[in-house]
Amino acid sequence: MVERGLDGFIIDDLVQRAGYSRKTFANHFSCKEEAIAMAAILTTDHYDDEPLNAITQENILPLDALYVLIKRSLTAEYVSKMRQLVSLSNRYPTLEPYLLSVLSRLQATAQETLTDISQGRYPQGYSHLLSGAVYGAVLAIFDGRSTCCFQGKEPRILLGR
Repeated sequence: MVERGLDGFIIDDLVQRAGYSRKTFANHFSCKEEAIAMAAILTTDHYDDEPLNAITQENILPLDALYVLIKRSLTAEYVSKMRQLVSLSNRYPTLEPYLLSVLSRLQATAQETLTDISQGRYPQGYSHLLSGAVYGAVLAIFDGRSTCCFQGKEPRILLGR
């Protein structure tokens, strides 16, 4: 898609380049837009090798747990891939629902993790609201409205351009 645009290739081109059959493609994806959106997250190793010990501490605050998750997942490569996907979805509106699905999966994973570690200490819905707010800010990084500097191991978010 990057080389030819969304209309410049067909599914057969994808499966031939990937070395799979069209049937295998159909077993995993409903269309080429879904495959493109999923490729942005599946082809990027966006987790460090360090274990999640920091968020499994008994009394870690949910916001601190989210910070650890974000710090682990927002690598320069991952942000670059997601920015590319957002840019492509701006040019090709049929890609947008699949981009939103990817973003929703990221938020849902964070929400599940927060719910698991909070063990009922917070009101129901708290994890959903908190992860929604934080991943809303992450979307601003992906669409270029804010930047994320990768100095050392910790990302720093800068609002504006």
